[in-house]
Order: sequence, then structure tokens, then C-alpha cells
Amino acid sequence: MIIFSLLFLIISLINNLIVAQDKGSIKLTENKINADSLMSIFKLFWPKIDSIENELINKQNAEVIISSYEGEPDETCNYYLDTVNFTLRSEYNSGGVSISELRILFSDQTVVVIRSSFSGTSSFTNQNDLLIYNYNFNEKTFSLDTINIKLFNVELKDYFKENTPDSIISEFEGHSSYFFHIIYNETGIAENQLFDNSFEKNIMNNNWLKGNKITFYYKDNKFIKTEPYFSNE
Repeated sequence: MIIFSLLFLIISLINNLIVAQDKGSIKLTENKINADSLMSIFKLFWPKIDSIENELINKQNAEVIISSYEGEPDETCNYYLDTVNFTLRSEYNSGGVSISELRILFSDQTVVVIRSSFSGTSSFTNQNDLLIYNYNFNEKTFSLDTINIKLFNVELKDYFKENTPDSIISEFEGHSSYFFHIIYNETGIAENQLFDNSFEKNIMNNNWLKGNKITFYYKDNKFIKTEPYFSNE
């Protein structure tokens, strides 16, 4: 599992460097947003989806077969396009699940892309990356946002009340996971969610916690972060 996560992380870092340096025009005409304009942006981050672009636009999903070693069954990578909330998601299963997500945020002033990926199993999940990119219309390229990303820096201790002993947090860390995922609705853009992987206790009953979820919003070209709160969703 550790090797699997490290391999996925290395691939993600390589892709991030490519995106930061890759220049390409995005298709926006009179602020009109359609499937073509979305795909022109998504392909800058995931060039390999070029071969399934038409299928994604027509069906909102596509399946890519990945050849395995001889004698082993082929694996699949599934893509899901949401042209309403401007998201693209890929799911790949190989001894664990790897999920990568992109969400585009449009405004009168800029175009922002949030990129998230995580991988793991039912008992352990690891955040591989969470990045924000801003589009420069003059240079026609996306660049990493090193300022706003600081707001998304979430640590385990942020979920606990101020008077919580360090020993309680350390013990909980041994059987918990927390990671970001993109929200597929208009009210928020991303969530960081905390999970208790022990399967023996209900996280909602943990009196040391402020909550099990932190939500992020985007309004008036600004990111907004909530305090931790409890949610069953």
C-alpha cells in the first residue's frame, strides 16, 4: 500500500510540473461556458483524455482499459464529467482505489482550477495532492497559486477542541484518515473530511472533536473556510 501511494504521488508531481509549464489557449467566447470550453481546460491537466473527449461530452462518462501483465486481468480507469458543476473525476482500482478530481471555477476576473487526488483502501486513505491553479489570459498558461492554497492546510489537530491532550490526538491518529475531495454541488467547492477507521466507534460521539468535516466555498473571487462541524453525509 505504501509503494502504491508513493508511485501515485510521484506521477502526480510529474504531472503538476508539466501543467505549470504547459501553455495552451482555452476556449472562452463572450464568457460562454460549454462542454468544449471545459474540455479545453481539462486537457491541459490530463492530456490523455483527448482520446475519449467525444465520449465524455456525449455520455458524461468513459471507461479506459489499462493492459495488465500477461496472465493478469486488465484494469479500468473510469472518468466522469459534470458539465453543470464543471468537474472531472477519474477512478482507478489497482490493489486500492486512486481518485483524481478537477474542478473549474469561473468568474469575471479569472479562471481557477482545483486539483485533488487521494488513494487508499477501506482502512487507510492518503492525500496525494491538493493544488490550486490560476489562469493568466495574457500568457495563456496556468500557474500554481501559492497564496490561497495555505487556507487549505488542514492538520488533524484542527478537528480537536483546544483543551484536547496531545495523547488523545496521537492515539486517534493511529486509526484515522482525513483528506480532501471535490464537492459536486453549487454550495461548496471542496471538503476535508475526517474518518475513524477503527469501525468500532461512532465519530459523531467523540466529545474531543469539534466536528468531522471542514467545507470550503468560493465567493467574490475569494476562498472561504468553515470551522469543523459534524455531518453524516
